[in-house]
Amino acid sequence: MKHNKWTPYCHLPRRKQRGSFIRLRQKIRNRIAVDGGLFLSRHVLDEPGRPAIFNQWADVYFLGSDGLTIWNASIVTATHEFWETVEEMAHSRVWEMLTPIEHEGGVSED
Repeated sequence: MKHNKWTPYCHLPRRKQRGSFIRLRQKIRNRIAVDGGLFLSRHVLDEPGRPAIFNQWADVYFLGSDGLTIWNASIVTATHEFWETVEEMAHSRVWEMLTPIEHEGGVSED
């Protein structure tokens, strides 16, 4: 059985990097009316009717000027970061309250 292994962009041969760069550039150009032609994002940044709480982050791809470099970035708002921190703190506190048996997935006999 043949498995398709994913190869990181930086380990691809220069020719394949260039091909990926060109494909991404075309996708960006195709979405110029949506994203402005400077980047590509899988997220809909101003989706009509979507509550503002869900428009707190975006992953974007944009091109370097050398014809090979592809940059990616995650942009988050302070509100998103706040709620991520609160959620992490809540999980940590609940974990600390669990008994050793509950940590292993068992049920406490109390």
